[in-house]
Amino acid sequence: MWKVLVCAVTLLALPQNAVVRQKTIQLAEISVSSKSLTVTPIAMIRSNKLVRPLVYVSPEKDAAVEKFIRQNYQAGINLEVRQSGERRGHILLGDIQPGCYSDFNFSAKSAGDLSFDRSKSALAVTQDIGSAHSDFQRSATQEETAHFAQTSRNALSALFPAINPKTRFKVRHLVATRAKAEANPLLLGSISFYRNEKEYWLFAIVEQVGNDWKPALTEVHRMKDREGRTDAVEESFLDQLDIDGDGVDEIFTRSIYYEGVSYTVYGLSHSVWAKIYDSGYSGC
Repeated sequence: MWKVLVCAVTLLALPQNAVVRQKTIQLAEISVSSKSLTVTPIAMIRSNKLVRPLVYVSPEKDAAVEKFIRQNYQAGINLEVRQSGERRGHILLGDIQPGCYSDFNFSAKSAGDLSFDRSKSALAVTQDIGSAHSDFQRSATQEETAHFAQTSRNALSALFPAINPKTRFKVRHLVATRAKAEANPLLLGSISFYRNEKEYWLFAIVEQVGNDWKPALTEVHRMKDREGRTDAVEESFLDQLDIDGDGVDEIFTRSIYYEGVSYTVYGLSHSVWAKIYDSGYSGC
């Protein structure tokens, strides 16, 4: 079960052409556990800015958090489900689910038109934002997987020269997609490997430019506690969604920690991929 989002509030500006038609728009992850729908808030769009949701910080702030929930996450709120950029129906927000891993998770139920792949997570929004599409995302081919692995190896070797290019890597959660209709193909995924008693985990956006594949963005996480994995950070692709209405999808990732979770959003600006939002770590 995923854990609570971080307590602090950080504002990150969206592009000037961002489309926001109501005061606050909720962005969340929807997942399936034991056939039940669970909604975990990721961020809010408020006044053209991505905002971290306020959550439980300490017993002294319970009243503030309860007020925040009443104002923003009332039971019965309708959210549109987006998966792989496609509209997949609607859900109705239910009650909050208390617990160490779920102080800020909510139950949910179908609004009657829900149809999505329950084997993987999806995104949900309280307002129809950005553009939708149904043909961007697909499984990577064996050739694309090989290109992703090799490009990631090269990127890691450039960052850490001591890493042997022949080190065995494991490719995880890889998809082939595009960020917009007329754009270069992208490979989004992660690789992991062990070296000198340390575990490395890399999330990468790899772009095809002509006949070559080049790293457009890399995020590397190093873990020393190989046995207990208390410092583990496993960042993986979650989904994509155009949140600002510019026709280009933002890329969402989820990072799993030893006892926590965080979410990151990457955006494309002037042909460069960069981090535009980080929920921050949260956990017990």
